[in-house]
This record gives sequence, structure tokens and C-alpha cells, in this order.
Amino acid sequence: VHNLLEIRVATIDGELLAYSTGVFGPGVTTRLSGDPQMLIWTAAGCRTIAKQQSMLVSETCDGGDRRTVTLGPDDAIRQMETGSEGLYAVHKDGSVTVWDERLATLLEAPAPPNDAIRYSTGAVFDVSAKSLYAIETDNDLVLAFRAGDTQWRGIAGNDEPVRALALGRAGVIYLGFEQRGAVRAVDLATGRTLFETVLPKGQYVGRITPSPDGRHLYVTAMTNRHSLFKLDAVSGALAADEFNRFSGPAHVLAISPDGRYLALSGVGAPDGKAAI
Repeated sequence: VHNLLEIRVATIDGELLAYSTGVFGPGVTTRLSGDPQMLIWTAAGCRTIAKQQSMLVSETCDGGDRRTVTLGPDDAIRQMETGSEGLYAVHKDGSVTVWDERLATLLEAPAPPNDAIRYSTGAVFDVSAKSLYAIETDNDLVLAFRAGDTQWRGIAGNDEPVRALALGRAGVIYLGFEQRGAVRAVDLATGRTLFETVLPKGQYVGRITPSPDGRHLYVTAMTNRHSLFKLDAVSGALAADEFNRFSGPAHVLAISPDGRYLALSGVGAPDGKAAI
């Protein structure tokens, strides 16, 4: 969401669509090239990122400030989870490079145990702490690597599959679980659980999106009731569950910088549109 007036959405067929929140109809459409395609919003504005042959290309949404890096033939490119800006590459040997949206290198990390990040269902990067967190799916473990370390370390062991990660206020990471529809807050320094909330009739958590002020979490989940929940980020208390406008899974596209507007897409909307 840009200046509370415009939403830009990168679609799976390679188009960049602009919508007005006042009219909410199709606006400007820009064709993207390359694969994968990513759209990253920061305080500095909007950037598109695409793989073009052996290059990764980042440029502003109007086609300016072009930045590139050279890729290896087997590099897998991934975008960080919501609330964590940037992207990363998993190289052939399992090592990892983290970039910001302008492709400046933020972190170089060795391969984690069991090549975990290549098959991870999510990863987040803490810019201030220069730390990368990823889900090791084989052991349902959250791994961490910090700049200056020589090896990865486990910070949170779990007895069920972790599906989603998000960074919240300083020193806290949020985990979303696959089987019970639960959200857990973990203290990164001690590994201690701060709270765990099981969503009403929840089946699995798809994504956790912190609000810009860090006070709330917006959680998308597959349930037989609603698919978007608002939690208190400190206590885990359910603040609201009436946001959903879809009969199927929902996805948080963006939250406005002032926290007043939330853009959603989902399955099952009668008119096939996103909702605000």
C-alpha cells in the first residue's frame, strides 16, 4: 500500500497491476519479465526483482535504478516472509546469500544442517541483528545464523510442523503451526515461549503479518469459520476475527504504514476481487 492510495500486485502471469483504493478497479498494468518475479515495498518505495538468464535484476517499479547480481546455474531465489524485507539465494552447495531489495549483500551463511533452508517453508531476516532464521522441516526446528557466527544454531524445537515465521518486536519471533492452527511467540535470547494461541477451529497457519507498530498480528489460517485473525502481539489474545470476506484461504497483501488499512486477496470472493 503506497500513500494509502494505491496497491500494486505482482500476479502469477507476470503482470504488475496497480489499483486505486478509491475506485478499486484495474489501473496501470506493467509487464514483468524473468522468473521468479518479486515485488518489494519499503519506505523508499516499490521495486521489482526478476531472474533474467544468469542475472538477478532489481529496479524501481517505474523501471529506474537498475541493480544486478550474477547467479550460479543452480541458485534458488526466495523472498523473505512478510514483515522481513529482502530476499535470499540458496546456492548449489547449500550456502546462503541474503540481499536487500537493491541487491546489496547483507549476510553470507554456510549450509545449515540437512540443507534445511533449501526445503524450508519460510525464512526471515533481522536487519538490526544481522540474523537469518529458517524452518528445518525434517526436525520441526527453527534455526538461526548471525553475522560473525561459524555455524547455525537451533533456537526453538517443536513437536509439530512449523509452517510460518515472522519477526515482531525486538527479540521475538512468531511461529505458525500446521496441525492445530496455533501461533507461538518465542523469546530469541532464551528460547522461552511467551504465549501460544490456538485459533478457533484452526487447521493450519499460512502466514503471520505483524502490524507496522508491532502491537498486533494478522494471521491467515485455514479454518471452517474464518481465515483471518487479529491477535495482540504481546499477550496473544484474539482481538478480532471478522476481517475475512472469503469462503476459502486468505492472504495478506499489505498493511498501510499507519496501520489503518489492510489489503487481502483470497479464494471464494463472489466477484473475484481483493478486499480492503
